[in-house]
Amino acid sequence: MYDKSVAVPFKIDEVSEKRDNWMSDMTPDKYAAVLDSMAKFKNYSVNNAALIAMQRPDATFIASFDDWKEKFGRSINKGSKGIDFIKPVKVKKMVEVPGESGTLDSPAVVEKEFTNFKVISMFDVSDTHGKQLPSFITDELDKSVDDVARFKQAFEIMTGVPCEYDDIKDAVMNMAKDKVTSDLEKYSVAYIICKHYGVGTAEFSFDNATDQMKGELKNIRSSLNRISKAAYEIISNVDEKIQGIKAAEKGETEKASEDTPFKDEDTVKPRDVKSLKESILEKLKGNKDNVGDRYKHEIKITGRNDMAI
Repeated sequence: MYDKSVAVPFKIDEVSEKRDNWMSDMTPDKYAAVLDSMAKFKNYSVNNAALIAMQRPDATFIASFDDWKEKFGRSINKGSKGIDFIKPVKVKKMVEVPGESGTLDSPAVVEKEFTNFKVISMFDVSDTHGKQLPSFITDELDKSVDDVARFKQAFEIMTGVPCEYDDIKDAVMNMAKDKVTSDLEKYSVAYIICKHYGVGTAEFSFDNATDQMKGELKNIRSSLNRISKAAYEIISNVDEKIQGIKAAEKGETEKASEDTPFKDEDTVKPRDVKSLKESILEKLKGNKDNVGDRYKHEIKITGRNDMAI
């Protein structure tokens, strides 16, 4: 079992310095690792996405020691190493404010809330054992063929035209053009979107963008923040469309269930049941295709070799 009482308490400045040094020497592999973290953890800051990429790029779903135990009923595996993570915390403090005269000659003391930060240890789901994972985690970890198909449908709704998988990268880059400032940033948003929804990213490459990844840390961070914001806005829009698609699918399923010939089977006369079933079985012949079988081939995005990023 993980013993949090012996954990080494890192300070904010130590963790931040390690992360900043790592980001300052940006390479295509590091850059892609940060984008991967942003795709998997869309609600985290760029700084924390970089911390995850730096320490545990293979992480898929993380939570604190206490959250795994209290919220999910799971324990940390012995020997597991936590991920240093910067968490914002609300703190209250008594402060003096000007009195009625507008000066501090007769100040009033009031309680104000501030945002502070502390370093905590986070653990990946692969480092835990215990109760079965809730569906919202397993659904996120296991992108199904249906999920990818709905993603494609959502894009067709958003663009208003039929959209093949090879077109999605360009469609995303077009959506992001007013949200970011460079071709590399547009390309990066497209990579995050495809990665987030389980669409193949094998054809994406950042090898030719090394020079554009260099520069002052504040500029690197600003660029990643623009990418993160643009990707989050598009993901929110796509998710909204996917929820509508799922609702429509559910409505069709329920309607089909209501219309099934077996709904009122108890009212069918005994002598008609056999012929009724035979008729239905006959209609079902030749309709055994599994929707998933049509998408078993690897879905890839075709990148343009002449892309200047």
